[in-house]
Amino acid sequence: MFNVTFCCVHFICHSKWITIYNICVNNNNMKTIIERGNLDSFRKHLNIFKKQGEDFKVIKSGLTRKIITNKHTLRFFGKDKSSFVKGAWNVNRVKSCIDKYIDKNGVPKKYDKPHIQVFNTESIIQNLNTPIGCIDVNACYWTTAMLLGYIDEKTYRNGIKEANKMGLLVSIGFLNKKPHITEYKNGMETSNYLDESIHQKYSPFYWNIIGHTRDLYCAIYDAIGEDFYMWITDCVFFKLEHRYLVEQIITEWGYKHKFYTSDFTYCSNNIVKWFDTKENTTKRMSTFARELHEEVSMARLYHEANI
Repeated sequence: MFNVTFCCVHFICHSKWITIYNICVNNNNMKTIIERGNLDSFRKHLNIFKKQGEDFKVIKSGLTRKIITNKHTLRFFGKDKSSFVKGAWNVNRVKSCIDKYIDKNGVPKKYDKPHIQVFNTESIIQNLNTPIGCIDVNACYWTTAMLLGYIDEKTYRNGIKEANKMGLLVSIGFLNKKPHITEYKNGMETSNYLDESIHQKYSPFYWNIIGHTRDLYCAIYDAIGEDFYMWITDCVFFKLEHRYLVEQIITEWGYKHKFYTSDFTYCSNNIVKWFDTKENTTKRMSTFARELHEEVSMARLYHEANI
């Protein structure tokens, strides 16, 4: 009898995969095999299951695919090697932490849906071609998840150690995914639906993380007023003279950060452009329907209604 657990992290060729699959089927001691391949590999594996008349289901979420039977789960991610995201494996760690949180505290009330980019366009227009302060909040959403008690300190430290920025974003972003499920019987599709229960379970955690981040930039706005220019996901742009005050607020909220400077070069027709000295490049973004003052007002109304 075999008593081995396989964890393959590379693409497996067609014939070799069948051998491993047969071992799995005939071995009662082995319940789960996780193989990592890309979406091309997923399509080949899916065709094998169909041709063999298997009972299974497919879960699709973003660039992730899973083929699940009563014996094992196969996982696939990305279109090619360039799709690999260092640290995306933290998704499972986050899910485990969230499940433990729910067992102890239940699912939290869902925050409203804040914008993660907001703009004070009038102030930006008045400060074109002038050096401004910029602060990146390190691992912003990942740190927020820890501060809110959604992930434990060990998971937080491992994520910081192992993952890049995109890997941490993916590990939080999955909380707001709505998986698409297709079920097969004897290799034939029998049902096709969105998993609303998973979305309802995990999305409140995602929006609470985003909401807490909005509370942070609202606190900065309360401190420096119209000298707050914009917030882009995890970076605040502001009048340079407020650097130390803004750094103090971010630190007091429990975040680490990096400071650099930029220059706004254009703001008109719902477009803002700036020169990023950190990356030595010009960036642009739409400002449409994402006004800072409206978002601050929405945050205040939300908290007044939930006191």
